Amino acid sequence: MKVLRVTLDTNIPYRWFENHKEQVIFEELLDWQTKGAIEIVVTRTILKDVPREPYRTKVQNLPELDVKIVGTVFRLDESFLDGPDMLGSRKFKAFEKKLRSEFPDMKEPNQNDLDHIHAHLLNERDVFLTFEKAILNLQERIQSELEVCIQHPEEFLRSIRGESNS
Repeated sequence: MKVLRVTLDTNIPYRWFENHKEQVIFEELLDWQTKGAIEIVVTRTILKDVPREPYRTKVQNLPELDVKIVGTVFRLDESFLDGPDMLGSRKFKAFEKKLRSEFPDMKEPNQNDLDHIHAHLLNERDVFLTFEKAILNLQERIQSELEVCIQHPEEFLRSIRGESNS
C-alpha cells in the first residue's frame, strides 16, 4: 500500500492545541500515520500563522508527534540560505496572479494560506487537508489548474477508512 503524503493546514493542529471538538480529527490522522498509511507534515508557514505562545512552542514540538515541519516558499525577509525553503513555482505564481486579478479585493484565502498550498506543491505531497472554507471553495479549481488535491479532513478520513461520502 502506498503511503499517502499529507500536508496539514495550520487549522488542524491548532484545533488540537485548543482542545477543540474537532481535535479528534488530528488524533485520528496521527493514528493513521502510526499505522503507516500516511505521512503527515506541516509547512514552515505555520510559524507565521502561530507567532505567539503558548501555541508557538506547541508548533515547535510537533516533530515529537512525528509531524515534520517542511520548507515553504522562499521569502527574502524570512528565509535563509541553506535552509529548507524553496524557490517558488512559476505555475503557482501565475495561478495566484490570475486569482488576484479576478478577485482584487480577495482577503481569503490569505497569503499564508496560499503559501501553505504552494509549499505543498513544491514538496510534491499528495493531499492537502484544511478546514478553511476559502480554500475548500477553490478546491476544484486548484485541482484542475495546479493538480493539487485539497480535501476537508473529514472527507479524507472517510476515504481512508473506506467509507462512502453519503
